[in-house]
Order: sequence, then C-alpha cells, then structure tokens
Amino acid sequence: MGSKLLVYLLFCAFVCVSKSKPLGDELQSVSQTLHTYLDSLPKGISIDDFATCTSCKIVADLLIAERKLGMTNEQLVKEADFVCTLLKIESATICEGIIRPNVDVFAYMIDNTKDISGKRICGLILPEKDCDSEHYDWSIDVPEGNTVDKPKAIGTNPYNVLHISDIHYDPRYTPGKTTQCGAPLCCQDDQDDGSEEGTSCGYWAEYISADTPIQTVEEAFKQMATHEFDFVYYTGDTIRHRVWSTSTENNTKEIITITICSRNTSKSQSLLLWEITNLIPSILGLLKE
Repeated sequence: MGSKLLVYLLFCAFVCVSKSKPLGDELQSVSQTLHTYLDSLPKGISIDDFATCTSCKIVADLLIAERKLGMTNEQLVKEADFVCTLLKIESATICEGIIRPNVDVFAYMIDNTKDISGKRICGLILPEKDCDSEHYDWSIDVPEGNTVDKPKAIGTNPYNVLHISDIHYDPRYTPGKTTQCGAPLCCQDDQDDGSEEGTSCGYWAEYISADTPIQTVEEAFKQMATHEFDFVYYTGDTIRHRVWSTSTENNTKEIITITICSRNTSKSQSLLLWEITNLIPSILGLLKE
C-alpha cells in the first residue's frame, strides 16, 4: 500500500506546486482511484512507518507552502480535513473536530517558525512513528553523584494521603452502546448500539475504548468518603478523550462536576490539593471570554 499511496501523493504534490492551486481541488481528480485502492485492501492492514511518515511530510509540506502563498485558516481546515478523510485516518466528523480547533496553532507555527517543515510537524503529531529523530529524539544527562537522601518520618502518627488521578469523567457515556465504534472513544450517546454479545458498554464502565460515567465517579467518591484522610491530592486528568468535540466550555463544566463530587471525599476536614496545571487551560479560557 505504501508505494502506491506515495505515488498518488507525489503526483498531487507535483500538480499543486506547479499550479499553486489548493490541494483539495487537485486531490479530487485522484480521490476516486485512491478510495477504490484503499477499499480493496484486506481489513487490518496498515501503512508501514516509513510510508506513513513520508505521506505525512508531503501533505504537511504542501499545506506549509500554500499557507505561505496566502491560504487562509479556513482553507487549511478544508484541505487537511479532506486528506484526513481521504486516507481514512478518521471519519469526516472526527477529522474536522480535531483539525478545526487546532488550525490556529498550526497556522501560527507556519507563520512564526523559520525552519518549519513537514518533517518537524509529523515528528510532533506522530511521535510513535519516529518521523523526526533530529528534533524529538533527545535525552537528559544525569550528573554523577549520590541521590538525595529521603527524610525519615518524624513521630509515630503518619499522614493519611489520598491521591486521585486520571478520572476522565465522560458525561456522554451511555450503557448499551457499542465498544467497537472505530473512534478514539466509544460508548457515546451518538454512536451505534452494541449488537453482539460482549460488544455492549456496561453500566459502570467499559475497559475497551471508553472513559468513566458519572455513576462510577459518584460511587468512587462515596467510597473514598468512608475513610479518613489528612490530605487529598488531585492531579487530573479530568477531561474525557472525546478529542473531536472538546471545548473550554465543556472542559470547565466537567472540572466543576468533579470538584463538587470531591467536596465530600473525606469525613474529616482534609486539605484538598489540586494540581494547578490541569486547571490552567480552562482558567485561561474563562478569562479570555
């Protein structure tokens, strides 16, 4: 698949660069053939890392070149969305839902980074493919010497500390929906019902491709409240993985919900400590509004 896909993309690159026309207009002429080829592949087959990185770099370089020729943010969205859908990276809804909120960042990178390239962008968004080891393959030199001695506990009454992390509360989790949705997050109220045994989302949660429903969150905090804690340390992550429809408004509502649930975490007057970096995006969003 990799070689044929690269031929199509290289052809598109040649046509677009030679004519300085939007990528979407030229890709339309080969999209039907490419779709036919992709549909003919056996299920489960994937492009190898080299072909994936090369394809990503070609498309990213084209978008960079077109941006420098005056392409607007809206045009960037349409063309990136077209490629994402054409190559079946995700569905049309998910492609646009992920691309549109991030187009301002992408455009800013192009406009303000002198050495911006498709290689660097693909290395950032596809770290598991190792598309750019030059910029992202780094290490830290640990200086020689002894490790810091841990202080010994003083007294005979240690603190009881509750550490809460990675709740990923999902207000749209719906029991009975399919666990085999093909999206980054399943068990959503706008997805298909589970039809086969073992593919329906359970009441409390689902181990496969799902986040945490409100009933599980509430029950967990009820159980926490049956214990005594001196400190409760909450370090996120609160937000669900429905990345194609995330927003400051939704994130803020979900953080508030978890905050309310956490108020009765302990029967005693424990100190609730929040890891502030998990709240900064929502706080900044509210200030901006």
